Amino acid sequence: MKTKPLFLILILGIAITGYLAYRTTTPEYAMGKVEKAILKNDKTICDKYLTPTGDKVVTELLKVQSDETRTAPIVLLSKRYEGNKLTVKFTQPAPKGPLTAEIIMFKDGFHWDFHDIHIYTIDGYEFDVLLSYALDNPVKTAARFAWKNPGAVFGAFLQGFAYGASGSF
Repeated sequence: MKTKPLFLILILGIAITGYLAYRTTTPEYAMGKVEKAILKNDKTICDKYLTPTGDKVVTELLKVQSDETRTAPIVLLSKRYEGNKLTVKFTQPAPKGPLTAEIIMFKDGFHWDFHDIHIYTIDGYEFDVLLSYALDNPVKTAARFAWKNPGAVFGAFLQGFAYGASGSF
């Protein structure tokens, strides 16, 4: 008679362990950890779910994110699996224009890791660059942006010139 309760506890323990193992291997779980880290401004929450590139990207995002961008709603556009790679395209409304980007994740063994963000548009302007590339090559990225969006750069130059000419420094 004592073997039945022991057997049931063993089966229940295996079921719970299997559920927890499955839950920690889904890309949604890993991305949820990254999102929570960004919302709470605490990278330690997602350290286990980052590639080396993803670690650099999240570290930089935590430095530059404002409360407004942390809480702005995100609209999912598509989700695509390619072997051990997952891309999730989304858009996020912003006052100057939408941000359209794609999250890139890789499966490493039994779990998913956040890798990078491919930014297509920012503030309504065409960008089309990986965030990690932009962090490593800021001058090349700025030149590329200026080439694709000459009006945006000229407008920013005029704003800077007017600001400097007004003596508002």
